Amino acid sequence: MAGLLYKEWYQIRHSMKSFIGLMVVLGSVFCLSGDSLSFLWITGIICFSTIITTFSLDEKSGWNMYERVLEIPVKKVVLSKYILMFCFIIIGSIIGGGVNLIIQPKLWEEILASIIVVNIILILMGSIMLPLLYKFGTEKTRILFISIILIVLLGFSTLIQKLIEIDLTSIVVFGIPIITLLSLIFSIQISKKIYINKRV
Repeated sequence: MAGLLYKEWYQIRHSMKSFIGLMVVLGSVFCLSGDSLSFLWITGIICFSTIITTFSLDEKSGWNMYERVLEIPVKKVVLSKYILMFCFIIIGSIIGGGVNLIIQPKLWEEILASIIVVNIILILMGSIMLPLLYKFGTEKTRILFISIILIVLLGFSTLIQKLIEIDLTSIVVFGIPIITLLSLIFSIQISKKIYINKRV
């Protein structure tokens, strides 16, 4: 597993300078405009979308064929992508949350709540997107990327609004994380099944 994660880092390390430059520019723009919380969302989505880049690099380098020759277990291959997704989400939270805490330390509760919401939404997006990446590849999934963002955001906000309206706040607090966890487990199983079928 560690070797697979190292392989991912080796592939994307060349784009780190561009990534850091982009974060500095976006951070400056949003912070100067007084809308640093939006930077948290943008940072999260940008870091999360890096997972698509790793799939693209795998396709271009011919890694998938090499991985089959090495007979690496499907479970490890699939789980490494999900772990990598979590790493990207955490990096986005650290960067976006850290900048917000430096600029607005008194709003730490609001910032923490925003980080939790962003992370839940990104995990839900990943639960949809990773099986699609395994099924259709990067080019088709890139086209669907914006649609997935809109669907998850709209569905998430509508669900929370309805639950709050009927005074089911406890379900929002405890139910949403459980639903997110279940969707992630279900997504992993689907991805494994798709990848197994592709190997046959």
